[in-house]
Amino acid sequence: MDASVTVGEMLHLPDGARARERNTRLASPDAFDRDLDSIHSFRADEQVPEAPAVGG
Repeated sequence: MDASVTVGEMLHLPDGARARERNTRLASPDAFDRDLDSIHSFRADEQVPEAPAVGG
């Protein structure tokens, strides 16, 4: 829960220095691997045994 709140706050920063820093980090070529991989690579069916299979 804390991580999702932190990400939500980071993605909804008001204009300013922190928003510019965020935009620069997310625009870099390795942003997906560095900052977003843990979100996009999470597989509930592998983490929670009773979860339904992805796509099934």
